[in-house]
Amino acid sequence: MPSKKRGGVQQDCPQQKGKLVAWVLEATTKEGIKGLTLTARNTAKETSRDGFAEWAGLDPGGCEVKLELGQLAATHVPRGAGMRTENVRAGDETFCLFQLEGPGDLAAKLTRADTHEPVGGIAVTAKGAMPERNATSVGATGLADFGASKPGNYTLTVALTEEQARKYEAPKEKKGQTVVTRQKTTVDVELEPRARLRIVLVGRDGKALANVAWKVTSPLQKSGMTGGDGLIELEDFPYSANRAELEVKLTTPPRAIAPVLAAVVPPEPPYPPPLEADDWKDTDKPVAAEVLVKWALEVKRLEVLDEGDAVTLRLENLGFPAADEQLKTRSVRAYQKLYLNDEDGSGNAVDIKDDIKTRHDTL
Repeated sequence: MPSKKRGGVQQDCPQQKGKLVAWVLEATTKEGIKGLTLTARNTAKETSRDGFAEWAGLDPGGCEVKLELGQLAATHVPRGAGMRTENVRAGDETFCLFQLEGPGDLAAKLTRADTHEPVGGIAVTAKGAMPERNATSVGATGLADFGASKPGNYTLTVALTEEQARKYEAPKEKKGQTVVTRQKTTVDVELEPRARLRIVLVGRDGKALANVAWKVTSPLQKSGMTGGDGLIELEDFPYSANRAELEVKLTTPPRAIAPVLAAVVPPEPPYPPPLEADDWKDTDKPVAAEVLVKWALEVKRLEVLDEGDAVTLRLENLGFPAADEQLKTRSVRAYQKLYLNDEDGSGNAVDIKDDIKTRHDTL
Protein backbone atom coordinates (compact mmCIF):
# COMPACT_ATOMS: atom_id res chain seq x y z
CA MET A 1 0.00 0.00 0.00
CA PRO A 2 1.48 3.39 -0.89
CA SER A 3 2.22 5.86 1.94
CA LYS A 4 3.19 9.50 2.42
CA LYS A 5 4.35 11.78 5.26
CA ARG A 6 1.84 14.19 6.75
CA GLY A 7 3.00 16.54 9.54
CA GLY A 8 6.17 14.53 9.82
CA VAL A 9 4.19 11.34 10.31
CA GLN A 10 4.29 8.54 7.74
CA GLN A 11 0.71 7.56 6.78
CA ASP A 12 -0.62 4.82 4.50
CA CYS A 13 -2.68 6.04 1.52
CA PRO A 14 -5.85 4.21 0.55
CA GLN A 15 -5.16 1.85 -2.42
CA GLN A 16 -6.87 2.78 -5.63
CA LYS A 17 -9.37 0.29 -6.93
CA GLY A 18 -9.92 -0.94 -10.47
CA LYS A 19 -12.93 -1.76 -12.60
CA LEU A 20 -13.54 -4.81 -14.80
CA VAL A 21 -15.95 -4.78 -17.74
CA ALA A 22 -16.83 -7.97 -19.65
CA TRP A 23 -18.71 -8.13 -22.92
CA VAL A 24 -20.29 -11.25 -24.43
CA LEU A 25 -21.30 -11.07 -28.07
CA GLU A 26 -22.27 -13.27 -31.00
CA ALA A 27 -19.13 -13.66 -33.11
CA THR A 28 -20.79 -13.26 -36.50
CA THR A 29 -23.36 -10.54 -35.87
CA LYS A 30 -21.38 -8.77 -33.15
CA GLU A 31 -24.58 -8.43 -31.15
CA GLY A 32 -24.48 -8.59 -27.36
CA ILE A 33 -26.00 -11.64 -25.67
CA LYS A 34 -28.26 -11.05 -22.68
CA GLY A 35 -28.76 -13.21 -19.59
CA LEU A 36 -25.47 -15.11 -19.37
CA THR A 37 -23.62 -15.51 -16.08
CA LEU A 38 -20.05 -14.28 -15.61
CA THR A 39 -18.09 -14.81 -12.41
CA ALA A 40 -15.08 -12.77 -11.28
CA ARG A 41 -13.51 -12.78 -7.79
CA ASN A 42 -16.33 -15.08 -6.61
CA THR A 43 -18.94 -12.55 -7.63
CA ALA A 44 -21.46 -13.56 -10.31
CA LYS A 45 -22.95 -11.03 -12.70
CA GLU A 46 -25.57 -11.43 -15.42
CA THR A 47 -25.03 -9.83 -18.78
CA SER A 48 -27.23 -6.87 -19.65
CA ARG A 49 -29.36 -6.39 -22.71
CA ASP A 50 -26.26 -5.37 -24.63
CA GLY A 51 -24.20 -8.27 -23.27
CA PHE A 52 -22.21 -6.31 -20.67
CA ALA A 53 -21.32 -7.14 -17.06
CA GLU A 54 -19.05 -5.07 -14.78
CA TRP A 55 -17.36 -5.23 -11.41
CA ALA A 56 -16.26 -2.05 -9.66
CA GLY A 57 -13.99 -1.56 -6.67
CA LEU A 58 -11.67 -4.48 -7.44
CA ASP A 59 -8.22 -4.72 -5.96
CA PRO A 60 -5.51 -4.51 -8.60
CA GLY A 61 -4.01 -7.78 -9.78
CA GLY A 62 -4.88 -10.93 -11.69
CA CYS A 63 -8.55 -11.76 -12.02
CA GLU A 64 -10.12 -14.85 -13.55
CA VAL A 65 -13.38 -14.31 -15.42
CA LYS A 66 -15.50 -17.40 -16.14
CA LEU A 67 -18.40 -17.56 -18.57
CA GLU A 68 -21.32 -19.93 -18.05
CA LEU A 69 -23.32 -20.61 -21.20
CA GLY A 70 -26.39 -22.09 -19.54
CA GLN A 71 -28.93 -23.20 -22.14
CA LEU A 72 -26.77 -21.80 -24.94
CA ALA A 73 -24.24 -24.57 -24.26
CA ALA A 74 -26.41 -26.83 -26.45
CA THR A 75 -25.93 -24.68 -29.55
CA HIS A 76 -23.02 -22.29 -28.98
CA VAL A 77 -19.30 -22.59 -28.38
CA PRO A 78 -16.93 -19.86 -27.15
CA ARG A 79 -14.28 -18.68 -29.57
CA GLY A 80 -11.23 -19.66 -27.61
CA ALA A 81 -11.62 -20.59 -23.95
CA GLY A 82 -14.63 -19.96 -21.74
CA MET A 83 -12.37 -18.44 -19.10
CA ARG A 84 -10.12 -15.39 -19.26
CA THR A 85 -7.43 -14.10 -16.89
CA GLU A 86 -7.23 -10.33 -16.85
CA ASN A 87 -4.99 -7.92 -14.94
CA VAL A 88 -7.06 -5.37 -13.05
CA ARG A 89 -5.26 -2.05 -12.97
CA ALA A 90 -5.55 0.43 -10.14
CA GLY A 91 -7.65 3.44 -11.00
CA ASP A 92 -8.36 2.10 -14.47
CA GLU A 93 -10.95 0.08 -16.39
CA THR A 94 -10.01 -3.37 -17.64
CA PHE A 95 -11.93 -4.81 -20.58
CA CYS A 96 -12.66 -8.53 -21.20
CA LEU A 97 -14.28 -9.91 -24.39
CA PHE A 98 -16.07 -13.21 -24.99
CA GLN A 99 -17.28 -14.18 -28.48
CA LEU A 100 -19.68 -17.07 -29.03
CA GLU A 101 -19.97 -19.07 -32.22
CA GLY A 102 -23.67 -19.56 -32.84
CA PRO A 103 -25.33 -22.61 -34.42
CA GLY A 104 -25.36 -23.63 -38.06
CA ASP A 105 -27.74 -26.03 -39.74
CA LEU A 106 -26.99 -29.70 -40.40
CA ALA A 107 -28.79 -32.03 -42.79
CA ALA A 108 -28.14 -35.23 -44.75
CA LYS A 109 -29.40 -35.69 -48.29
CA LEU A 110 -30.09 -39.32 -49.21
CA THR A 111 -30.24 -40.34 -52.84
CA ARG A 112 -29.96 -43.48 -54.94
CA ALA A 113 -26.44 -43.90 -56.27
CA ASP A 114 -27.66 -44.92 -59.72
CA THR A 115 -30.46 -42.45 -60.47
CA HIS A 116 -29.71 -39.77 -57.84
CA GLU A 117 -33.40 -39.76 -56.93
CA PRO A 118 -34.22 -38.78 -53.32
CA VAL A 119 -34.91 -41.60 -50.89
CA GLY A 120 -37.35 -41.09 -48.03
CA GLY A 121 -37.90 -42.93 -44.76
CA ILE A 122 -34.20 -43.49 -44.00
CA ALA A 123 -33.08 -42.94 -40.40
CA VAL A 124 -29.85 -41.00 -39.89
CA THR A 125 -27.95 -40.39 -36.64
CA ALA A 126 -25.65 -37.42 -36.02
CA LYS A 127 -23.19 -37.39 -33.14
CA GLY A 128 -20.24 -35.23 -32.27
CA ALA A 129 -20.32 -31.63 -31.03
CA MET A 130 -23.85 -32.19 -29.70
CA PRO A 131 -25.46 -35.19 -28.02
CA GLU A 132 -26.64 -37.89 -30.44
CA ARG A 133 -29.66 -36.89 -32.49
CA ASN A 134 -31.83 -38.67 -35.04
CA ALA A 135 -33.61 -37.51 -38.19
CA THR A 136 -35.51 -39.28 -40.96
CA SER A 137 -35.26 -38.40 -44.64
CA VAL A 138 -38.29 -36.97 -46.42
CA GLY A 139 -39.27 -38.64 -49.67
CA ALA A 140 -39.77 -35.48 -51.73
CA THR A 141 -36.27 -34.12 -51.06
CA GLY A 142 -34.35 -36.95 -49.42
CA LEU A 143 -33.34 -34.54 -46.64
CA ALA A 144 -32.88 -35.68 -43.08
CA ASP A 145 -32.80 -32.31 -41.28
CA PHE A 146 -31.18 -31.96 -37.85
CA GLY A 147 -31.91 -28.22 -37.68
CA ALA A 148 -29.83 -25.84 -35.60
CA SER A 149 -26.58 -27.55 -34.65
CA LYS A 150 -23.67 -26.54 -32.50
CA PRO A 151 -20.53 -25.68 -34.47
CA GLY A 152 -18.02 -28.51 -34.64
CA ASN A 153 -17.47 -31.90 -36.21
CA TYR A 154 -20.08 -34.61 -36.60
CA THR A 155 -20.29 -38.22 -37.76
CA LEU A 156 -23.42 -39.25 -39.66
CA THR A 157 -24.56 -42.87 -39.59
CA VAL A 158 -27.40 -44.42 -41.62
CA ALA A 159 -29.51 -47.13 -39.97
CA LEU A 160 -31.48 -49.29 -42.40
CA THR A 161 -34.50 -51.36 -41.48
CA GLU A 162 -34.56 -55.02 -42.46
CA GLU A 163 -36.72 -54.21 -45.47
CA GLN A 164 -34.49 -51.30 -46.51
CA ALA A 165 -31.38 -53.47 -46.14
CA ARG A 166 -32.79 -55.77 -48.80
CA LYS A 167 -32.97 -52.83 -51.19
CA TYR A 168 -29.80 -50.91 -50.32
CA GLU A 169 -26.31 -51.50 -49.04
CA ALA A 170 -25.60 -49.73 -45.76
CA PRO A 171 -23.34 -46.74 -46.57
CA LYS A 172 -20.18 -46.06 -44.62
CA GLU A 173 -20.18 -43.50 -41.83
CA LYS A 174 -19.69 -39.91 -42.91
CA LYS A 175 -17.01 -38.68 -40.53
CA GLY A 176 -15.59 -35.21 -39.99
CA GLN A 177 -18.62 -33.26 -41.20
CA THR A 178 -18.11 -29.67 -39.97
CA VAL A 179 -20.93 -27.34 -38.99
CA VAL A 180 -20.08 -23.64 -39.23
CA THR A 181 -21.92 -20.76 -37.56
CA ARG A 182 -24.89 -19.50 -39.57
CA GLN A 183 -24.18 -21.81 -42.49
CA LYS A 184 -26.11 -24.77 -43.87
CA THR A 185 -24.11 -27.99 -44.00
CA THR A 186 -25.71 -30.65 -46.19
CA VAL A 187 -24.00 -34.02 -46.35
CA ASP A 188 -24.63 -36.12 -49.46
CA VAL A 189 -25.27 -39.80 -48.69
CA GLU A 190 -25.65 -42.14 -51.66
CA LEU A 191 -27.41 -45.46 -51.21
CA GLU A 192 -26.16 -48.27 -53.42
CA PRO A 193 -29.19 -50.32 -54.46
CA ARG A 194 -28.91 -54.07 -54.07
CA ALA A 195 -29.53 -56.08 -57.22
CA ARG A 196 -31.16 -59.46 -57.72
CA LEU A 197 -28.95 -61.84 -59.65
CA ARG A 198 -30.68 -64.81 -61.24
CA ILE A 199 -28.84 -67.66 -62.97
CA VAL A 200 -30.51 -70.73 -64.52
CA LEU A 201 -28.49 -73.89 -65.04
CA VAL A 202 -29.57 -75.95 -68.05
CA GLY A 203 -28.10 -79.02 -69.68
CA ARG A 204 -27.26 -79.58 -73.33
CA ASP A 205 -30.81 -80.75 -73.88
CA GLY A 206 -32.15 -77.39 -72.67
CA LYS A 207 -33.65 -78.89 -69.53
CA ALA A 208 -33.10 -77.34 -66.11
CA LEU A 209 -30.42 -78.91 -63.92
CA ALA A 210 -32.04 -79.63 -60.57
CA ASN A 211 -30.38 -80.48 -57.25
CA VAL A 212 -27.01 -79.07 -58.30
CA ALA A 213 -24.76 -77.73 -55.54
CA TRP A 214 -23.60 -74.19 -56.27
CA LYS A 215 -21.47 -71.55 -54.58
CA VAL A 216 -20.87 -67.90 -55.36
CA THR A 217 -17.46 -66.85 -54.05
CA SER A 218 -17.28 -63.25 -55.24
CA PRO A 219 -18.26 -60.48 -54.60
CA LEU A 220 -20.20 -62.15 -51.76
CA GLN A 221 -20.30 -65.64 -50.25
CA LYS A 222 -23.45 -67.66 -50.91
CA SER A 223 -24.18 -71.34 -51.55
CA GLY A 224 -27.13 -73.65 -52.04
CA MET A 225 -28.82 -76.20 -54.30
CA THR A 226 -30.80 -75.54 -57.47
CA GLY A 227 -34.48 -76.36 -57.42
CA GLY A 228 -36.45 -78.12 -60.09
CA ASP A 229 -36.19 -75.05 -62.31
CA GLY A 230 -32.37 -74.97 -62.11
CA LEU A 231 -32.53 -71.48 -60.59
CA ILE A 232 -29.80 -69.77 -58.59
CA GLU A 233 -31.10 -66.52 -57.10
CA LEU A 234 -29.25 -63.90 -55.08
CA GLU A 235 -31.49 -61.13 -53.78
CA ASP A 236 -28.73 -59.09 -52.12
CA PHE A 237 -26.18 -58.89 -54.90
CA PRO A 238 -24.15 -55.63 -54.72
CA TYR A 239 -25.53 -53.20 -57.27
CA SER A 240 -22.15 -51.81 -58.26
CA ALA A 241 -20.56 -55.22 -58.86
CA ASN A 242 -19.89 -56.21 -62.47
CA ARG A 243 -18.20 -59.55 -61.87
CA ALA A 244 -19.16 -62.73 -60.08
CA GLU A 245 -17.44 -66.06 -59.44
CA LEU A 246 -19.69 -69.13 -59.61
CA GLU A 247 -18.86 -72.75 -58.82
CA VAL A 248 -21.16 -75.72 -59.44
CA LYS A 249 -20.72 -79.42 -58.83
CA LEU A 250 -21.96 -81.49 -61.75
CA THR A 251 -22.32 -85.24 -61.68
CA THR A 252 -21.06 -87.09 -64.74
CA PRO A 253 -23.09 -90.10 -65.99
CA PRO A 254 -21.87 -93.45 -64.62
CA ARG A 255 -19.55 -95.36 -66.82
CA ALA A 256 -20.83 -98.53 -68.44
CA ILE A 257 -20.02 -101.85 -66.83
CA ALA A 258 -17.38 -103.67 -68.81
CA PRO A 259 -18.32 -107.12 -70.07
CA VAL A 260 -16.90 -110.12 -68.30
CA LEU A 261 -14.74 -112.04 -70.72
CA ALA A 262 -14.40 -115.81 -70.52
CA ALA A 263 -10.85 -117.09 -70.33
CA VAL A 264 -9.60 -118.78 -73.49
CA VAL A 265 -7.17 -121.66 -73.05
CA PRO A 266 -5.38 -122.28 -76.33
CA PRO A 267 -3.21 -125.29 -76.75
CA GLU A 268 -0.18 -123.02 -76.61
CA PRO A 269 0.35 -120.01 -74.40
CA PRO A 270 -0.92 -117.02 -76.37
CA TYR A 271 0.75 -113.72 -76.74
CA PRO A 272 -0.34 -111.29 -75.55
CA PRO A 273 -1.88 -113.00 -72.53
CA PRO A 274 -5.69 -113.39 -72.56
CA LEU A 275 -7.88 -110.80 -70.87
CA GLU A 276 -9.30 -111.79 -67.53
CA ALA A 277 -12.29 -110.28 -65.67
CA ASP A 278 -9.94 -108.99 -62.99
CA ASP A 279 -8.17 -106.92 -65.60
CA TRP A 280 -11.19 -104.57 -65.68
CA LYS A 281 -10.97 -102.20 -62.71
CA ASP A 282 -14.48 -100.78 -63.08
CA THR A 283 -16.55 -103.91 -63.46
CA ASP A 284 -17.97 -103.99 -59.92
CA LYS A 285 -20.37 -101.07 -60.05
CA PRO A 286 -20.99 -97.89 -62.04
CA VAL A 287 -19.04 -94.89 -60.84
CA ALA A 288 -20.61 -91.41 -60.87
CA ALA A 289 -17.96 -88.69 -60.61
CA GLU A 290 -18.40 -85.10 -59.44
CA VAL A 291 -16.91 -82.39 -61.58
CA LEU A 292 -16.32 -78.90 -60.19
CA VAL A 293 -17.05 -76.26 -62.82
CA LYS A 294 -16.08 -72.62 -62.29
CA TRP A 295 -17.35 -69.60 -64.19
CA ALA A 296 -16.24 -65.99 -64.15
CA LEU A 297 -19.46 -64.13 -64.87
CA GLU A 298 -19.85 -60.66 -66.30
CA VAL A 299 -22.80 -59.01 -64.59
CA LYS A 300 -24.81 -56.21 -66.17
CA ARG A 301 -27.94 -54.43 -65.07
CA LEU A 302 -31.05 -55.03 -67.15
CA GLU A 303 -31.26 -51.45 -68.31
CA VAL A 304 -27.74 -51.75 -69.75
CA LEU A 305 -28.95 -54.49 -72.08
CA ASP A 306 -31.21 -52.02 -73.87
CA GLU A 307 -28.29 -49.73 -74.61
CA GLY A 308 -26.90 -52.25 -77.15
CA ASP A 309 -28.35 -55.06 -79.24
CA ALA A 310 -31.02 -56.04 -76.73
CA VAL A 311 -32.09 -59.26 -78.47
CA THR A 312 -28.53 -60.54 -78.99
CA LEU A 313 -27.51 -59.91 -75.39
CA ARG A 314 -30.61 -61.60 -74.02
CA LEU A 315 -30.22 -64.57 -76.38
CA GLU A 316 -26.67 -65.12 -75.19
CA ASN A 317 -27.76 -64.76 -71.59
CA LEU A 318 -30.32 -67.51 -72.16
CA GLY A 319 -27.70 -69.80 -73.66
CA PHE A 320 -28.35 -69.22 -77.38
CA PRO A 321 -25.17 -68.50 -79.39
CA ALA A 322 -25.35 -65.26 -81.36
CA ALA A 323 -21.77 -64.35 -82.16
CA ASP A 324 -22.57 -63.63 -85.81
CA GLU A 325 -25.67 -63.07 -87.91
CA GLN A 326 -25.94 -66.68 -89.05
CA LEU A 327 -25.76 -68.03 -85.51
CA LYS A 328 -28.16 -65.34 -84.36
CA THR A 329 -30.73 -66.31 -87.01
CA ARG A 330 -30.50 -69.97 -86.03
CA SER A 331 -30.82 -69.06 -82.35
CA VAL A 332 -33.88 -66.91 -83.01
CA ARG A 333 -35.52 -69.85 -84.83
CA ALA A 334 -34.58 -72.15 -81.95
CA TYR A 335 -36.05 -69.66 -79.50
CA GLN A 336 -39.28 -69.43 -81.52
CA LYS A 337 -39.58 -73.19 -81.59
CA LEU A 338 -38.73 -73.73 -77.91
CA TYR A 339 -40.68 -70.90 -76.32
CA LEU A 340 -43.25 -69.84 -78.91
CA ASN A 341 -44.08 -73.29 -80.36
CA ASP A 342 -43.37 -71.92 -83.81
CA GLU A 343 -41.97 -74.72 -85.98
CA ASP A 344 -41.44 -72.38 -88.92
CA GLY A 345 -39.89 -69.42 -87.13
CA SER A 346 -38.81 -66.42 -89.15
CA GLY A 347 -35.38 -66.13 -87.53
CA ASN A 348 -35.85 -62.36 -87.35
CA ALA A 349 -34.79 -60.81 -84.07
CA VAL A 350 -37.51 -58.17 -84.21
CA ASP A 351 -40.15 -60.91 -84.02
CA ILE A 352 -39.02 -62.03 -80.57
CA LYS A 353 -37.91 -58.66 -79.15
CA ASP A 354 -40.87 -58.11 -76.82
CA ASP A 355 -41.22 -61.74 -75.78
CA ILE A 356 -37.54 -62.29 -74.98
CA LYS A 357 -37.38 -59.09 -72.94
CA THR A 358 -40.33 -60.19 -70.82
CA ARG A 359 -39.12 -63.77 -70.52
CA HIS A 360 -35.51 -62.85 -69.78
CA ASP A 361 -36.12 -59.98 -67.40
CA THR A 362 -38.74 -61.83 -65.33
CA LEU A 363 -37.10 -65.23 -65.46
